[in-house]
Amino acid sequence: MSSESLSNREIKLNENQKSAVEQLLASRDQIIGLQGGAGTGKTTALSVLRQAAESEGYEVRGFAPTTRAAHQLSESGIKTETLQRFIRRREEAPEQHNRLFVLDES
Repeated sequence: MSSESLSNREIKLNENQKSAVEQLLASRDQIIGLQGGAGTGKTTALSVLRQAAESEGYEVRGFAPTTRAAHQLSESGIKTETLQRFIRRREEAPEQHNRLFVLDES
């Protein structure tokens, strides 16, 4: 994904958030972590990440260990459910190949 996708967004990021989102978008790693304390803007950064990924054709899904954590992650606009619910449903993998999964480890 391109960090070009960050331009012309309505959401304003501070320098740390912008740097984190750019690194996430530029990474070729299959797994990458984003860590920050409460109130540091992770949800805002994830909102921008979601917008950028979706604009590049990615399906973005979120998973969390609890309903409360799933609700908090969904505040970023990411379609989120508990990991247990997803696994229990045994959903078939979608046809779409470009997927970005966000896992909240709470």
